[in-house]
Amino acid sequence: RKFRRRRLHAGQNAFSTGQAFDGLYVVRFGSLKTSVTHIDGTEHVLAFPMKGDLLGFDGVCNNSYLNEVVALTDCDLIRIPVSELFLPGRASSDLERLVYWAISREIVHDQMTNGLSHAAKSEARVARFLRIQAERFMALGYSPVRFTLPMTRRDIGNHLNVTLETVSRAFSALDNLGIISVERREVTILSPAALRKFECESHGFRPSVAVQ
Repeated sequence: RKFRRRRLHAGQNAFSTGQAFDGLYVVRFGSLKTSVTHIDGTEHVLAFPMKGDLLGFDGVCNNSYLNEVVALTDCDLIRIPVSELFLPGRASSDLERLVYWAISREIVHDQMTNGLSHAAKSEARVARFLRIQAERFMALGYSPVRFTLPMTRRDIGNHLNVTLETVSRAFSALDNLGIISVERREVTILSPAALRKFECESHGFRPSVAVQ
């Protein structure tokens, strides 16, 4: 197989907007940030890829990457070269399994985060973001109640379309309520049920099942 391993240090780009498409990348370990820069120069954070997620699929249609991807931590990527993707007559069941699995994960993640920017209140977006991060860590075999956020609060706010101050205020409110404990980027979810209840009530819903 012509898979290529690529190591990135925090702050390095996997690829940039407009760069020629040279293949797809699957995250082996580490955390990254995917963003797009609008015509007015403002950046919008689209996602925070983690282990198993697919990078670069946006580059297939125009033969160049539409987004910028930068490493938030040291990362190890698996590159699937464009020549291997589109080689006629190839027999590569292992390659196809890898790509389809990564695409499936990305679709699921997109579905999970689809409602983030549509929450009724900013606090609900932050609570839901933490819950989704917890679920992602659990799916990777890590603790869902104690984890380190690789992204800054400013990036979280940009991703959720809320201000940095709103993110900090929401974190403080959840901390004061005893739902989470925050020390810099280290988050401990003290009550997952209470976090979900806070998310629902901030969204304007009432849980149908009583929270213990």
